[in-house]
Amino acid sequence: MRNSAVKQKRDMEERTKAMKPLSDRLWSGRGALARHGDYWYPVRLIMRENDGWIVRWWRHNLFLDNTISPDEISLVAFPDLVDSLWGDTEGRRRIRLGQWKHAHEVETSEDILSDPSSIPYSKGIDTILSREKDILARLLLQEDIEDDIPAKQWLINAKKPLNSLIPYAGCLSLIERAQIANWFERHIANDDRALRHLWLGRLPIAHAYTVYISAHLKSTGHKNKLTTKEDRLEKGWDSQFSRVPSLLIDVDIEKECLSRLEEEMFEMSKRAGVAGNAQWGLDSGDHQYWWPYNGLPDHWNHRDREENDIELEHGPNYIRNPSPPAPKRMTPPKPRPIVRQRE
Repeated sequence: MRNSAVKQKRDMEERTKAMKPLSDRLWSGRGALARHGDYWYPVRLIMRENDGWIVRWWRHNLFLDNTISPDEISLVAFPDLVDSLWGDTEGRRRIRLGQWKHAHEVETSEDILSDPSSIPYSKGIDTILSREKDILARLLLQEDIEDDIPAKQWLINAKKPLNSLIPYAGCLSLIERAQIANWFERHIANDDRALRHLWLGRLPIAHAYTVYISAHLKSTGHKNKLTTKEDRLEKGWDSQFSRVPSLLIDVDIEKECLSRLEEEMFEMSKRAGVAGNAQWGLDSGDHQYWWPYNGLPDHWNHRDREENDIELEHGPNYIRNPSPPAPKRMTPPKPRPIVRQRE
């Protein structure tokens, strides 16, 4: 039993590289916490630069201001980054957590793809697809189009009805497909959910995928060979048709990254020690108007360690959040005086 506990502790220390300096505990693809204002929010590390890391902020972060957006990619300086701080009680007590939606609360890949409102589109997707708004709108209206639409030609060659399902999305990630669907519903379907059965999984969205894929071929080795729009669309469809998304592509990378980080942050166990007993922010102050330990997966609490109230005492410089602004109460208008006519 003792050997098993020792092994479990060693496994987590190796996973988090807890015994090494912070600079060695941060690597591309790793989940981390980044500071914005008074609070720290989850990010995924993308690329190390001279003065910090390029990161993607978790798409379900709830920031208090508009200077940064969820799912945004930006450069964060080294002093504003930490990992899960496994076993580091003092480090955790200094950090106030911003508010976000936990990974286990996020919809599954099936939920995301069936709900175009789930993930907002990016600026890049808007730039690429806006050029084809007219064609995409006509496809939604099922108008006869003479333009080259490779997915439509595939349906014709296969002797399928034009409203048949087209299950090809090439190497597009789950998030890219969800963002393209979000853009389509907003700009082509005009936010009319009743129209989803006409385009989700069908020709209109399939062509949107083709347009997006073909636009990215410009930056590859095909750049000099694809001289016309028709050439790019055909090559884009070839890529889309020949590379059906696999289970690996359908994995929500951002969600999996956060889930792994949160397990390290919130595990309550003997191997986590005092640091696992709700230590975040206890020397610093309140979190961003939430209790981050609510609703966590039950298996993260191993119930193999006795906690005590002394571990949960606040430090002398603990800061309380000001009360959130109360909603403005609408004052009912005063009744107009009744003007009596003179007799």
